[in-house]
Amino acid sequence: MAAIVSFSEISLTKGNVMEYMRSLVLLLLLLPQLALAQIDVLEEDEELSLFFEEHELTEITSVSKKSQKLSDVPAAIFVITQEDIRRSGSITIPDLLRMVPGVQVARLDSNKWAVSVRGFNERFSNKLLVLMDGRSVYSPFFSGTYWDSQDVVFQDIERIEVIRGPGSTVWGANAVNGVINIITKNSQQSQGGLIDTGVGTEDNGFVSLRYGGYFSEEMTYRIYAKYFKRDTGTVDSDQGADDWHATRGGFRLDWQFSSKDMITLQGDLYDGTAGVHHGFGQAIPPTFLDEDDDTEIIGANVLFRWDRRFNEDSNFSLQSSVERTIRDEIFVREDRHTANVDMQFQTNLYDKHDIVVGVGGRYTMDEIINRNLWYMLPTERNDKLISAFIQDEISIIPDSLSVMLGSKFERNDYTGTEIQPGARVTWKPRDKHTAWASVSNAVRTPSRAEHDVRIYVAPQGALDDNDQPVLGLLTIEGDRDMDSEDLMAYELGYRFYPTKHMSVDIASFYNVYDNLRSVESGGKAVGYGHEPTPTAYLLPTHLENKLSGKTKGIELAANWQVLDSWRLQVAYNYLDMQLERDSDSTDETEVDDENDSPDHQASLRSWINVNKDVDFDGTLRYISKLKRTDVVERDIPSYLELDLRIAWRPVDKLELRLVGQNLLDAQHSEFTASTILTQATEVERSVYAKAEWMF
Repeated sequence: MAAIVSFSEISLTKGNVMEYMRSLVLLLLLLPQLALAQIDVLEEDEELSLFFEEHELTEITSVSKKSQKLSDVPAAIFVITQEDIRRSGSITIPDLLRMVPGVQVARLDSNKWAVSVRGFNERFSNKLLVLMDGRSVYSPFFSGTYWDSQDVVFQDIERIEVIRGPGSTVWGANAVNGVINIITKNSQQSQGGLIDTGVGTEDNGFVSLRYGGYFSEEMTYRIYAKYFKRDTGTVDSDQGADDWHATRGGFRLDWQFSSKDMITLQGDLYDGTAGVHHGFGQAIPPTFLDEDDDTEIIGANVLFRWDRRFNEDSNFSLQSSVERTIRDEIFVREDRHTANVDMQFQTNLYDKHDIVVGVGGRYTMDEIINRNLWYMLPTERNDKLISAFIQDEISIIPDSLSVMLGSKFERNDYTGTEIQPGARVTWKPRDKHTAWASVSNAVRTPSRAEHDVRIYVAPQGALDDNDQPVLGLLTIEGDRDMDSEDLMAYELGYRFYPTKHMSVDIASFYNVYDNLRSVESGGKAVGYGHEPTPTAYLLPTHLENKLSGKTKGIELAANWQVLDSWRLQVAYNYLDMQLERDSDSTDETEVDDENDSPDHQASLRSWINVNKDVDFDGTLRYISKLKRTDVVERDIPSYLELDLRIAWRPVDKLELRLVGQNLLDAQHSEFTASTILTQATEVERSVYAKAEWMF
């Protein structure tokens, strides 16, 4: 059946997808030849290309909370630039992250993703810290990130810094396997107007409106509004229930009120609905729910930042934020208020020590409404976190050898005091070559749910001796004695520029985990008013820390500016995970070959400037198979997919784009639901058309 979607009186049918795909593939084959015919190969004595300048001299801040050149950073770091974003064709943040080696991205359905770094992938990947302009969006409720709440006008993103490996020395608990920091532009860089709108087969319609202006020469602002509507995925060739739409708006104000001081004030407000299909049994009538539902997602945040530069060697920053989030789902409603404050001072002593120190605090309070099978007790809880860190980069041999030592100190209401030290060494054996090594300790603290949740699920299909249905009651209980999960991470990396038009970045790691969360059999026989009847059976389980494990792997990213008009990027990563149970553990996790994350990932990206008005880009990516174990064990087959994008600028400041995504298969699976609560859907082939006008 042909599905027709419309937006602003534009329509596109799924029956036309193959025609668009054929046209895009034909262009992919022809345009490299056209580019080669028009552009001469760069001469060795020419100026350094823009590519080289961007990648060697890019300034990043997330590794050590200070500005550093990308080429000198002693960590596995990948920067997604504004140009990467523009030419990717992606319109969601998780899809942007697919280009980063070592990052696992899988769509569960149209509005849910599993995103992790270096393994342990789940919808709530609890070892990955995600930041928006340095503000944590990591949820203390489930320990993870709600990706359906994270959005921004893509043209206003300056860069996305992705750290693979621990960032705990400066960012603290939960920055275990990586840190993602989405950094937006100063409002001075986004002046004038923007209208960005489009329509597609899966992305039914979307529009972004932004305007930036001046209050004075020292004070600039921007305001924005954004809306989108996305279609459902498929389940066994039928439509799912995971349609999605959201509206958001916000502002940013930047004030350079002196030569040394800058103030930033920004905020966002959003409201959306994400569809989902639920199927689960419960302990109270009706004993089985099998229905479509909508999750209401509402939130607002305000961030204030003051930066003061005393001189070239010393600076100070103060950042505070407040946030409120509401998620109203079929099994639980969460209403959370969060306040954060962080202060930081950096100085250089005797040209040998570059020291950064900081203190911070967080206060969060929630109100939970229990429904159906979920019970959070107490239903209200207030938690606080205080922290401090110190880091010293010591120059041993100027411009050649340095050592970075530091530690984070935290006090939380779940596990008490946590200390997370780390050490990094940088060695530059020759010009444009950097070798680095690190050893770090990181922890993940328990979530609110892991402490206080009680889940009652009634599996269906059990019969008694007379072949009569009986009520089965599976209970999962949190544990307030849970410890923090612990990681010791060892990393080696090498970053170099073989020519002035090529960069190669290699990173390897060996991680040792202890006190990982496990689900153990046994527990309380009754709880919260749901005692089993004489004809019922009970399967009690509870959470503990009885798993450990090791992971190892290698990650490669290479860029080659083949011609002035043609750039290639190759990414590859290998991951091996092995988990072990304690001798007294009853956890049923597949420990011999943990495969919730793919062993192999590879991608090839091509950017071609056909001429000054036309771009043609393509991404080919491969993901090896997954073994997912939930209620039943199910393999997710490996897949190879192709995304294509063509952009045309008929006049100045107007760009028209046609993008095809997942073009090699009509539909494919990327992940299964991590619980029996929600239904996973398949990712469909899609095409969308887009117009961007700046004025």
